[in-house]
Amino acid sequence: MNLTRNHIIYYKMRLRELCPDGNLPEEYYLPTPPEVDNNYLARQNEYFQTRKERIESCPYDKITTKKPPNVNMQSELF
Repeated sequence: MNLTRNHIIYYKMRLRELCPDGNLPEEYYLPTPPEVDNNYLARQNEYFQTRKERIESCPYDKITTKKPPNVNMQSELF
């Protein structure tokens, strides 16, 4: 999450550089997300092992790696 926050800060800085007259888009004024602990999403508490076992026990047979047959028929943007 902090990586996303840093990207937002960087792009806000770039907007200030590109709009020196102060004519910034309204999205610029949306609040920047707060900085969070780096372990925010991956806390290793008492439930960590249970969640890990659940994920590892999940069958992956629904994940496909085959190329669909109609991909070549799709139009291209460029």
